[in-house]
Amino acid sequence: MRAALLAAAVAGCVALAGGCTTTSAEPDEAFHAEDNPTVRPRVQDVDATGVLVVGDSLTNGATMFGDLEARLGDAGFDDVTVIAQDGRDTEWGIRQVRRRESVAPVAVIELGTNPGAQTEGYQESVATMVEELRLRGAEEIVWVTPVFGRDDRYAEKDAILRSTPGVDVVDWASVVHADPGRLAVDGLHPTEQGYATLAEFLTTAAVTAANR
Repeated sequence: MRAALLAAAVAGCVALAGGCTTTSAEPDEAFHAEDNPTVRPRVQDVDATGVLVVGDSLTNGATMFGDLEARLGDAGFDDVTVIAQDGRDTEWGIRQVRRRESVAPVAVIELGTNPGAQTEGYQESVATMVEELRLRGAEEIVWVTPVFGRDDRYAEKDAILRSTPGVDVVDWASVVHADPGRLAVDGLHPTEQGYATLAEFLTTAAVTAANR
């Protein structure tokens, strides 16, 4: 049943937008290939106990197949909010943030693959997203870079993220390229095990940010 749901989720995302977010973060020494949460750091700062995750189908998959919310809770976050819909872009993410009077001190953003590799308006959208998060209380903003498993089509978006002040860019691409088997045949979405890897990756990135 889980395999069927995974296949449906991947097919649905491709149909919606011709691609979905595949982002990444710089691997941390605490992030192991076996995705063992026993080696994960835990939140140490009692004032940074909340986390907001905003993403597309990849975040949905990490939640469904990787138990993302449970992992974040086990890592020490006592207030976990995950907002994700298949096929969504950064403009959609901005609207989700603007609906809230406040957000958690730590924000993890997994957006950028949709609607594709074109960069028109992307720099402005990223800057606006960061500004809206800051206005509502985000102190640490982690952004997972978009990536495609078989080429570097998102390199320009990656460069835009890395040039944006106030963003900690994390490189999911390095994890994907080190083990292409973590991705499904579309080159964008992880396999079921890959979603578990992504969930642990996002959790480690969030905890690292909280402990700065």
